[in-house]
Amino acid sequence: MKRTTIKDIAQMTGVSAFTVSKALRGKDKVAEKTRERIMQAADELNYVPNKAARRLVRGGFRIAVIYPVEPSEFYLYWQSGIKKAESLLSDCRLELDFYPCRSVAMIDDYISSLDAVIKSRPDGMIIVNSYLSRRYEDRIAEIDRLGIPIISSVIGFDFPYAPLGHTGPDADMLGATAAELCSELNLVSPKISVFTGSLSSDLHNKSIASFRSALPSLGLLECGLYETYEDRDLAYKYAGDVLSNHPDLGAIWVTSYNSVGVCRRITDEGAVGRVKVIGCDLYPELNRMLISRALTVSMFQAQNDLAEKALSLLCDYLSGLIGREECSYRSVPIPVFPSMLSGYGEFC
Repeated sequence: MKRTTIKDIAQMTGVSAFTVSKALRGKDKVAEKTRERIMQAADELNYVPNKAARRLVRGGFRIAVIYPVEPSEFYLYWQSGIKKAESLLSDCRLELDFYPCRSVAMIDDYISSLDAVIKSRPDGMIIVNSYLSRRYEDRIAEIDRLGIPIISSVIGFDFPYAPLGHTGPDADMLGATAAELCSELNLVSPKISVFTGSLSSDLHNKSIASFRSALPSLGLLECGLYETYEDRDLAYKYAGDVLSNHPDLGAIWVTSYNSVGVCRRITDEGAVGRVKVIGCDLYPELNRMLISRALTVSMFQAQNDLAEKALSLLCDYLSGLIGREECSYRSVPIPVFPSMLSGYGEFC
């Protein structure tokens, strides 16, 4: 059964959600007749504020933000999204506790950060998970037991645990769109290799599954799956291996942000234009690969928007504006070709 939120009361009474929030919190500057109407509607709708919403009375929210620093080309933009949301949500009087971790491929910083969150007990938490998140499943369970709502962003949990919500690219659409792009690129052969960051990532696994399911109907054939762990040198080596093993290779799809190593090998092998490369994301070095045509097209995931949405949804939930079922967001991946780069100035 859907929980009644402040938004429902606002719709019933014809006032703003902010006015409802002030009335329920006993704040001044709400007309007495309006307050009575709001309280009556809350009673009729059986409104029960969640624990997080009650905390708003003490003045603002404290939110823990756990994220990786590397790869910086990707997460600098994610951090900018958090900062933008913090500015837009200034009325919520947010206090953000940042816990930067080294990379998604490492675990020690994540465990230390989660232990700090358990000790400090913030009002909510946003986390970009490590590829190795199963190794801190017990910490996530403890944070949940403490009643601290969690929204994951970009990379979700790879174990059966349901956080409050998740903001990330639509993995099914990402894989299906990549396959469809391959079918439209006039490949020299239907052979396609897949390069991914880590198969321990739920995002990568789901997008690859969607990609594979689309191949038969498009007349395409997968020939090799390579885990690069976001290592450009490893991606460079594997790209050389697959070009050697499959001289008639038509395309390489890189599911993660790091297409640079693959593009460098395509360039060094004189295969630019012959072997199409479908990548992910935008940032200056990768954009240069687009301009040189070593990268044919890149699937933009808008990581800044994913971060901004995560903080906005968490604040709306803590304020009682939305329920759990409204706390997730899936972005639509946008194929970006070289001629489109001028429209993404922030990422250039």
